[in-house]
Amino acid sequence: MPEALELELRLLVQTRSRQRQTFLRRHEFANIKRTALDAGLVSLLVPHLAVEDRWLPTTPVPDAFQGSSGQILAHLRFAISTVADLGWPVPLMERDRWYATDFNASTGRGKTICWTGYLQQWLKTWAKTWVRTRLAGNWSFSTAVAHAGQLLFFSRFLAGHPEIAGPADLSRDLLLDYIAWIKRLPDCAASQRQGLVSTVKVLIDDHRLNGWEPLVPESAMLRLGELPRREEMLPRPIDDHVLRQILAPSNLALARPDLRTQLLILNGHGLRIGSLVELTIDCLGVDADGFPTLRYRNTKRFRERLHPIRDPDVMTAIRDQQQRARRRHSDTPWLFPASMGNALRQRHSTATAVRAAFNDYLKRINTVDSEGRPAHVTPHQFRHTFGTRELNNGAPQEVVQELLDHDDPTMTRGYARLSGQRLRQEFVAAARFSADGERLQTLLPDSPLTDVAWMKERLNRARVTLPNGYCALPLQQTCEVQNACLDCTDYFVTTPEFLPAHEAQRDRTLSLIEAAEAAGHSRTAEKNRTVLVKLDTLIQSLRSAP
Repeated sequence: MPEALELELRLLVQTRSRQRQTFLRRHEFANIKRTALDAGLVSLLVPHLAVEDRWLPTTPVPDAFQGSSGQILAHLRFAISTVADLGWPVPLMERDRWYATDFNASTGRGKTICWTGYLQQWLKTWAKTWVRTRLAGNWSFSTAVAHAGQLLFFSRFLAGHPEIAGPADLSRDLLLDYIAWIKRLPDCAASQRQGLVSTVKVLIDDHRLNGWEPLVPESAMLRLGELPRREEMLPRPIDDHVLRQILAPSNLALARPDLRTQLLILNGHGLRIGSLVELTIDCLGVDADGFPTLRYRNTKRFRERLHPIRDPDVMTAIRDQQQRARRRHSDTPWLFPASMGNALRQRHSTATAVRAAFNDYLKRINTVDSEGRPAHVTPHQFRHTFGTRELNNGAPQEVVQELLDHDDPTMTRGYARLSGQRLRQEFVAAARFSADGERLQTLLPDSPLTDVAWMKERLNRARVTLPNGYCALPLQQTCEVQNACLDCTDYFVTTPEFLPAHEAQRDRTLSLIEAAEAAGHSRTAEKNRTVLVKLDTLIQSLRSAP
């Protein structure tokens, strides 16, 4: 065997064994060795391998391996990348593509930082220095990829200013022109503009903080208030019509067992997908009162939290998943262990794998919206659905903020605003009746008077909670009745949603009449018969309402 080929194959075996992520089986290694020898190869490296082609799914392989299985090609590309890394002559700062392996970081397959799109050499060098410094700090590799891409817009802007030859030539007027240029970009979403300007601001601030040369002029600065405003986006909960299809028992039976458990957890607890895949095998517990809880890690805030489990189906699904995970990997610490590249059994599933399985599930059950078109849903929308549902069910905003583990209450405010819009629509569309069963005037959706009526309604609902309706008494006045009863003909308002409460009161009234007649209390019986007549009239009106 040629010496170079022998060393490369030894390196493949040793590296796979050391990393313990993917099995290199004996027949796979024999296949690679036999194919290389039969083809007369002296090395696995393809001549003139470009640095940009390392650690990519498209890394070129020798022609002799064309048509090999995917597993063989994966081992071969891993060997080529590992060998190329050892003797690559180009220093990091001189390369135009950076890999997660350059920083001993973990990230999705094929995610790299590409510097070839920069039009100014000085800006490329400046950006490389900044990104490398940030990666040595608290940046993840994915964050570095995003910011390096955002600086490409600054490079495109500077193409129209050839007089700028370095950081020392920057000025405040130039930065303000960049903000105006970003706002005029037709291919730039409103939600991206603030990030594009903020990246340049942070780059300049870090330049001053680290004392890099040449110095940036003191006047070249931007205030936080000058950044383009980020458009406030309302949550995007899953439409009820689509959600019913996703969670239908007959459809869930078609999903993979692990995905079925993940969907129940997402729907019942609103976790971020990063927190979902990092659930530990012992995530179930109990609180001080013995109530079941779900322990998870907030991957955005880097802290552990407990969630009360209110759905028994979630408990059952998690216990079943624990058994499946232990059968597959007896010593795994994760509830959802990775199905590939997990020889050491210490890796959990990824967000990419969950999204791919979820998209396949949507196609399999033919999920459509209310108009019959294919529905587009993301796993994160379960979080929006959870927060909106809790607010619609009457949970205070502070409680929902705790359930979603938001540091800033403004993050939860969007859910409250969306919930308020839905309640207002129901308030306008609802048929409203007085205690005498008389239908009140219908409100117009876009009328200013409707806005005033809804504000009064919300204030009254916040102050007075009745079992069978609402009190429409202005807050400046004092109620003489002090009780929610049918005798209050001036301010008592009810809607069809309280029909069960009125029917229950009718049953209780009948029982009171029978008991009073049996005891000979004719006055009490007569008084309750009057109430019964009012209830019958009101119930008939509510039942006939649309």
